[in-house]
Parts: sequence; structure tokens; C-alpha cells
Amino acid sequence: MPKKYDPEVKDRAVRMVLDHRGDYGSQTKATIAVGSQLGIPRETLRRCVSQARVYTGDKAGGARRRTRRSKPSSGEQAPARGERDPQGGSGFLAV
Repeated sequence: MPKKYDPEVKDRAVRMVLDHRGDYGSQTKATIAVGSQLGIPRETLRRCVSQARVYTGDKAGGARRRTRRSKPSSGEQAPARGERDPQGGSGFLAV
């Protein structure tokens, strides 16, 4: 079951990671150190830091785009089955 962290604690942890990133040489090392001090798992803190950087515009990102094949609109029709296959059939019984 996921554990909820107080938003103030998460904000403080994110600030600490971003402020001390240079002291540790990398964001990963800073995340591990700050997470162990505050009792927050490193992956949880990494996600919080990443999301905070997206919100502030520090990092490119945002909502994930899911691509779907678009369905034909009501005025359009999908091509007939025979029109899709250049051979004129499915090729299932082709010899």
C-alpha cells in the first residue's frame, strides 16, 4: 500500500536535494542522502524532484501523450477489406 507523505515534508526534501545537488556531485547521490535523512525512499524522492523540476520549467516534460489510431469520422468510411490488401485477399489460402 502506498505511503502518503506530508506535502510540506516532500517540498522540504525536494528543496534540500536541489540545493545540495552540487555538494554531492549528482542529483542521484543527493537524492539518496536526503532521502535517507528524512526517511523517504530514493525512488519516491526522485519522482518528486523530477515533477518539481517540470512544474518550475527546469526540465522538459508534462503529460504523457498516448497515440491512438484515429477512427474515421462519421462522414468517412474505412477502406473495404479487399482494398487494404494489394493481392485482393487475405493470403490465408494462397498457394
